Amino acid sequence: MKFMQRSNQHYNNVGCEEAQTAPSANRAVLFVRHSPRWLSTMLVMLISICIFMFSPIGNASQQPRICLEILKLLHLRQIGRAPKDLEIDYREVGGGDDSYPHLDIDNDGIDDSVVRSCGASIGSVCYLFVELSSGNKLELEEERFFLARAKSSIYVIVGESLSEPEKLKRGKRRVYQLTKQAIELICSHI
Repeated sequence: MKFMQRSNQHYNNVGCEEAQTAPSANRAVLFVRHSPRWLSTMLVMLISICIFMFSPIGNASQQPRICLEILKLLHLRQIGRAPKDLEIDYREVGGGDDSYPHLDIDNDGIDDSVVRSCGASIGSVCYLFVELSSGNKLELEEERFFLARAKSSIYVIVGESLSEPEKLKRGKRRVYQLTKQAIELICSHI
């Protein structure tokens, strides 16, 4: 108890060696009450971890490597330097529908039917209808999107607009991979 009777001035100057000689029940009290640097350091670390976990950067690093590669390609697209085969060409067929000719999703040598259908307003929902030559059908309902090619695969890019600056899109884009089995979300919040 003699240790606890020291002045408050002394507690503010307690070093690690002296704190370790205190009874174990008092040791935690010393650090929490009388070591504002320790408390502020822990608070900063906790906030940093939370920001990293919920930020697009932290989230992107936990996603497949292709997500980072697509993100780089989208940055290049924003400044007009993306590879010319990134965006897949389409034909407008009327009524808000676009057809993507010469796509072979299932790699059987036969073109598959791929149609994007969007409403007239900017905020409207779009649909992707895929009918493979094998007869398998896939559908996706999402915000406005476009089809892109990267690493010989086809992706649906959602939330990307050339008219918006990068800082407004960060963490709001999603990427789906188009395969013969499914349209699978592989990148969320990039």
